[in-house]
Amino acid sequence: MRTSLTAVLLDYVENHRDTMPLNHRIKAHSPALAQSAHAFGDHLRTGLYTRVPAASRATTH
Repeated sequence: MRTSLTAVLLDYVENHRDTMPLNHRIKAHSPALAQSAHAFGDHLRTGLYTRVPAASRATTH
């Protein structure tokens, strides 16, 4: 599972690398947008923790 998640995250970063700096600047000027992004991240993290076994999260590579 970790390899698959790593592949998904790397693919996301590769596909959005050109817009990431702009998104960062926009969020820096909009507290409401930044809060929304944090809420989404919290929701995503909660979903991942319920789907990925604790033993898989504890391993490091």
